[in-house]
Order: sequence, then C-alpha cells, then structure tokens
Amino acid sequence: MNYYIATKPLQYYNCLNIASNKTNNTIIIVNSFYNAIEFSRKVGKANFWDRSVFFNNLKEAYDFLSKSIKKNDLIFVDSDYGLQNFIFQLKVVIKGGVIFVYEEGIGSYRDNLYTLHKNLFARNIMKFFFRKFNHYGSSILCSGIYLYRINYHKEIFPNYRKKRFAFPNNLIENLIDYRYHLSEYSNIQIDNKINKIIIYLSSWKFNKSALKYISKSENTINIIKPHPHMLEIDEEFIENFDILLSPDILFELFIINLFDSKRKIIIYHEGSSSVENLEVLNLNFKKL
Repeated sequence: MNYYIATKPLQYYNCLNIASNKTNNTIIIVNSFYNAIEFSRKVGKANFWDRSVFFNNLKEAYDFLSKSIKKNDLIFVDSDYGLQNFIFQLKVVIKGGVIFVYEEGIGSYRDNLYTLHKNLFARNIMKFFFRKFNHYGSSILCSGIYLYRINYHKEIFPNYRKKRFAFPNNLIENLIDYRYHLSEYSNIQIDNKINKIIIYLSSWKFNKSALKYISKSENTINIIKPHPHMLEIDEEFIENFDILLSPDILFELFIINLFDSKRKIIIYHEGSSSVENLEVLNLNFKKL
C-alpha cells in the first residue's frame, strides 16, 4: 500500500501527482488548514483514491500509520525534519516501511530548517541534534525526495546522497490535468468587464502595507487570498477587498483558470511558493 499525508491543498495535488502512476493509494488529510473537513469530504468523493482518511492532527495520522503499515509499504510525507517526524519514521522503518519526502514549496530547497523555531532554546537544540539533517529529505531514515526542480536541488545540495525523483508531471501540467478534480473547487468567475486584477497573497498574518496597492478603479478588482494555515480571518481587514478567496483554495489553480484572459494581473506576496510554482507563466509578482 502507498500512503500519502497532506496538511494543505498544494501538498494534496503533489500527492496526486506521485500517485498518478501507482496503484493501492491511500490519502491522509490532516486538519491543519482552513476548511480541511470540507476539503476532505470532496476528496472522498473524487473517485481517485482507493481510500481516503481524515485526522484532526498529525499525531493521529502518525498513530494510524504506525499501526497500519506493513513491510515494503511506501509513505510519502512533506517533511522528515524534527523530533516528532523522526520518531514516526523510526517506527515505520522498524516495521519495514519506506519513507519518501515530496516537495511542497520553496522550503524544500532551504538548508537552515532550525531557524524556523522562534524559541532560541528550541532552535539551538534542533541545530545541535539535526545540524547534519537540516534540509528536507536528509534524515537517515528517509529513502529519497520527489522534486520539481531536481537540477536546482543538485546545485544547492551537491553532496546529497539520497535518491532524487522527478514528479511524473511538472507542476502546471499536473494542476491542469486535475483542475476539475474537486468539481467546484477554485472555480471562481470574474466579470468580463474587469481588465485589471490586483491580488494579495498573505502570509500567516495579514500585512497592512498591502492595502496601499488596492485600486478603486471601475474596471479593477481587488482579491485577497489568505494563507491556507490561517484558521481565523480578520473580517475588518478583508472588507478592503472585493473578493475573498477561501484559504483552502489552491492559488495556482485559481490563476490557471484566469490565465487565458488578457487581463492585467498584479500579485503582491510575502515570499509565497506560488512565485516559483508559477514561474513559467511569467506573472507579475511583487514582494511586499
């Protein structure tokens, strides 16, 4: 059996990509992003997976897998970094399972994961114990990593000794193939009279500086897309925009649906992975 863990929408579509040429696939959706329960319900109706499972947190998902996996089962995760992940991987490997990490954004090309810890003590502890495994896919218990930009990964990590695998399809092709996979998901219509679209992609918190780029022009529409892990929305802030994209909507899919139009699109962001994911479309991204 092949098991895939997704903790946000982009990860789900990357799991789809890997699973597209495999059989006996189980998808695990974790309740760690906005509207995850409804998202999981749609996944269950998609008629792609042999089995779909939903858990309230990553620990529940790991407990399920620790009991379910058998020898030679494959497990695909977005991260092998950190103590919780290491303990889970150890249980998997002891039972004969095989672990792979898949790319889920720009974080897959970082070499300083310990800096993600805001607490200085925790940061130093992680740096001490995981200094040699400080990027995704480098755990001694991981068998390899799936990537969209293998050559770039080789440049950054020339001494990487695990196996690198290319996704069956590039990111854009994969999203186009599955753009209607969850039916109405991300299918938002914009009036044909609109010739300019301004979009703000938030980080985990809203940035008030984005408000100065809002346009009140008659033929312009202002859209805000909160980060998928933003579970509570500041209603007062979003009132400044014309359209709120639900945080669980995959922005890449939304843009693909708009891309055929001749509208001018300007996207303000705070280090979003969408910049690299949509690079081939030559969109107008501006970092705040």
